[in-house]
Amino acid sequence: MRKDCGNRWRRSIAALAIAAASFLLAAGPAHAKVFKVSSTGDEGDSSLVDDECHATPGTKCTLRAAIQQANATAGPDEIRFHIGNGTGVKTISLGSNLPDVSEQVTINGYTQPGASPNTKVHGDNARLRIVIDGNSHFFRLTSDDNVVRGLVLNDFFTGVVVLGTSNNKIQGNFIGPDVTGTQAAGSSNAIFLSEGSSANVIGGTSPGARNLVSGNEFGILVTDAAGGPVTQGNKISGNYIGTDRTGRKDLGNGSSGVIISGGATTVGGRQAGAGNVIAFNGDGPSNDGVSITGTENAILRNSIFANDDLGIDLGADGHTLNDLKDADTGPNEGQNFPAITSAKTTAHGTKIKGALNSTPGDSFTIELFANPASGDEGKSYLGQATVVTDAVTGDGSFTFKPNKPVKRGKAITATATNPEGNTSEFSLPEIVSD
Repeated sequence: MRKDCGNRWRRSIAALAIAAASFLLAAGPAHAKVFKVSSTGDEGDSSLVDDECHATPGTKCTLRAAIQQANATAGPDEIRFHIGNGTGVKTISLGSNLPDVSEQVTINGYTQPGASPNTKVHGDNARLRIVIDGNSHFFRLTSDDNVVRGLVLNDFFTGVVVLGTSNNKIQGNFIGPDVTGTQAAGSSNAIFLSEGSSANVIGGTSPGARNLVSGNEFGILVTDAAGGPVTQGNKISGNYIGTDRTGRKDLGNGSSGVIISGGATTVGGRQAGAGNVIAFNGDGPSNDGVSITGTENAILRNSIFANDDLGIDLGADGHTLNDLKDADTGPNEGQNFPAITSAKTTAHGTKIKGALNSTPGDSFTIELFANPASGDEGKSYLGQATVVTDAVTGDGSFTFKPNKPVKRGKAITATATNPEGNTSEFSLPEIVSD
């Protein structure tokens, strides 16, 4: 490890940390050792003591050799790509699991000539030029503060595994789709967080951070190992989960889009750009948009629609009925969902009224959504209201007027999120009338 040389050195390190946090402007940490992948081969490094990436045999640098060298080099490093001539797609086919990433590294597929990140708020125009064909193997992060971006990962047993580590960023990748973002070339699991992993970010609020997680058997799994530490405090935001690159067409994962048995996971968020599109998932053992068996998991500002079963499922057991004063426990504390009592559109706009019975004397965030007439999930986010329940009865009510009128015949749904971050299932739909 580098030696602390006083205040000036500490200020320099702080400045470097701020620079590294910028996803679009900083390709990798300053003063990092850079290893440049120049071959689609899969050979290992010829020597881990020379601080140079040379695969065996020959002098080319493979991805496997670059990871080995990054693991052998103390401090933050960067893996870049410059494979062959021209701007065409380059495919790396694995013969075994990639080495676990055990030292901090940024793996940046956008450094390959011809590659560029997404710039669209709606849809995804990323040009990815590095495809890693996993051949049913693993890619695991076992250290903190790594960045994986700009890659197409398909045909893995698990595309990215995060084990017991923190502050990793998985951004701007296609995990499951082919390089066009329109066809499935999936993996068994797209992304798997476990063993107490915390404060990791999948996606982000900027367009360039969006992952496309589709066409797999399972989408994103946040889970706890039996008897092990709790996997918590992770964020999943800004991604397309189950759609093609347009965010509108079916490229669903065979099971649920997001499965959470850990705690304090945020799916979406309150900031602009944080919401995920979670759609077309199902036809497996779990068929929901978001399936939750843990607690304190906030599901906020997402577009959730056209999933095989429920948009949000507490307990992975179908629709959960409300109970008086929300006295039950279980996944997300069994948070009661609101009831939409009326939804009317007139010349003066749309007025939505509703009620919530939940824990007495608490404040709840109500998120409201518009859906097609047959929809019972949450396709189009309308906004939010606040309900404070009565200290004795647990009853509360709300009136909400969206900024734009909602067409008659649309279905309105809502969720409730309590102060601890437990979000309910979607309410029963109410059709907008006049």
